Amino acid sequence: MLFVNTNVSALKGMNFMSRVTERMNLSFEQLSSGSRINSAKDDAAGLQIANRLETQIIGTNQATRNIQDGISALQIADGAMDEITNITQRMRQLAVQMSSNTLSQEDRDGAQLEIEELINAANGIAESANLGGDTPLLEGPDVNFTANSDADIFARVTGMMEQAEANIKAHYGLVGDGEDTFQMLISNHDGAGNVVAFVTSAAGDVISMTLDRDDFNGSISNIDRIIEHEMVHAVMGNQITAAMPKWFTEGTAELIHGADDRLVVDVAGDPAALMAGWNPSSAANSADYSRAYVAARMLHDDLKSAGHSGGMSALMQTMADGDTLDSGLQKLLGISQADFETRVANEGASYIESMDLTNDDLGGIGALDSDAMGTRNAEDAVGDAFSYAEQPLEGFKLDWSAAGFKPDEKKTFQLQTGSNAGEQSSFSIRGGTAERLGLAGVNVSANARGSIAITDKALKNIHEIRREIAGTMAELESMQRNNTAMVINTSDAKSRIKDTDFAAATSELTRNQIIQQASSTILAQANQTPNIALSLLS
Repeated sequence: MLFVNTNVSALKGMNFMSRVTERMNLSFEQLSSGSRINSAKDDAAGLQIANRLETQIIGTNQATRNIQDGISALQIADGAMDEITNITQRMRQLAVQMSSNTLSQEDRDGAQLEIEELINAANGIAESANLGGDTPLLEGPDVNFTANSDADIFARVTGMMEQAEANIKAHYGLVGDGEDTFQMLISNHDGAGNVVAFVTSAAGDVISMTLDRDDFNGSISNIDRIIEHEMVHAVMGNQITAAMPKWFTEGTAELIHGADDRLVVDVAGDPAALMAGWNPSSAANSADYSRAYVAARMLHDDLKSAGHSGGMSALMQTMADGDTLDSGLQKLLGISQADFETRVANEGASYIESMDLTNDDLGGIGALDSDAMGTRNAEDAVGDAFSYAEQPLEGFKLDWSAAGFKPDEKKTFQLQTGSNAGEQSSFSIRGGTAERLGLAGVNVSANARGSIAITDKALKNIHEIRREIAGTMAELESMQRNNTAMVINTSDAKSRIKDTDFAAATSELTRNQIIQQASSTILAQANQTPNIALSLLS
C-alpha cells in the first residue's frame, strides 16, 4: 500500500534513529564522565548504594586522619618522656655522687639546687607536651580533691608510702616480695591526736594499713614519718618470718627517719633515768620507743664497726634469709641477742650522752649523725610527693575496694577511629610530671642514698609509661591499616556499581554508531517513498 499523507516507514525510521541517538548520548556521557550513573534515572537503586559507600569512604578517610593525629600525639608524648628519662638519669647520677660521706653539706646543698632545677625542667616538659593545642598529654588527669577528704588523704599517704618504700630499700636492703596484697582502710579510729596509722600483719603476710582520718586535719605534723614507721613494719613483716622483740621492730622503724626530737623530750636531761626503764619486750609509751631507738642506733654503729658497711642493712638481709635476730647477731657480731640487750642496759645512757641532740639532724640512718652523710631534719625525713598511682609500691599490691577509692592515674583521650557513630577508641597516658613519677621527693642533700632508690623507681615508672605508649601506638597503627584496607575494598565495591566499564561502553558506542549510520540511510530512503505517487500520477 502506498500513502502520501502518512509515511509510516519514515516515522519508524525516525523513532529508531531517536532511540539510537539517546543511547549514543548516554554512552558519550558515561565515557566523558567516567561514571556509569550520572543521574537517578540511570540507576536509582545503584545510585543510592554508591552514595552510601561514598559516605563510608569519606568518613573512614577522616577517621584514618584522626588515627594519624593520635599517633602523632603519642610520638610527642614519647619524645617528652625520652627527655624526662635523661633528666632522671642525671638526678640519679647526682644521688650516687652525693652518697659518699667525703662531701661537705655545702656540696650536697649545691647538688640539691641542680636537682630542683631538673625537677622544674621535667615538669615543664611534661606540661608542654601537646599536639599544638591546650590539651597537655602528660599532666595526668585533673585532680581536685577536697582538702582532708578520704581521697586527698589517700593521695598524700600513698605518696608517703612510695617514698618510704624507697628509703627502706636503700637503707635496710629490704623490699616486699610483690605478691602480698594488703587493704587500705580509713576510719575514725580513736580520735585526733592518738594513733595515726597502723599495720596489721602476720608472719610473712601484711593484711592491712588503717588510717585514722581524724589525724589528717593538720593537727599532727610530719605524718610522713609515722607512715614511714608503719611501712618498716609492713616490709619487715613481709620479708622476715622469725619473731622479733619489740625493741627491734620499733627501734628500726624509728631509725629509718630518726627520732632525736622524741629522745630529747623523753630523756629530759637524765639519760640514766631513761635507760633505767629499758625493757626489750615493751613498746607501751614514748619512752619505750626512745629506748628502742637508742638500741637500734647502737646496733647500727656496732655493725659498721664490725666491718659491715651497710650497718643495719647487713642484719636485715641476714634475717630476711632466714636467721633470727639472735642467730644474725651471732653471725655478724659474735654476740647473742641477750648479750646485746644487756649491753644496751649497761651502756645506753653513756651512748645517749655521746649523741648530738642539738643539731638539726634527727639521727636517721643514712644521715649526718648516723652515717656522716647530709643533714636530715623533720621536714626532709620523707620525700614530699603525692601519688595518684593505683599501685604505687614495688613490693606490695594495694587493695582499695574496702575504702571505696580508686586513684585516677591516667588521662584518657578519645579518638573517632571509624566512619560511624559509636566507632570510637580511647587511649590513656599516665602522668609524667615529677610528682606523678615520684621525682618530687628526691633530696640528695638530706637523703642521697634514699634518692637512688627513688630515681630507680621513677625510671621504672617512666619505662612503664613508654611501654604503654608503644603498645597504644601499635594498636592505632593496626587500626590505620584496617581503615586503609576498608577504604580500598569499599572503593572497589562502589567502582563496580558506579564507574563506567570503558570496554563495554566503547563497544556499545560503536554498535550504536553503526546503527545510527544505517538508520540515517534507511530514513533517507523512507523519505523518498511518497515520490513514487508522483510517478504514478504522471
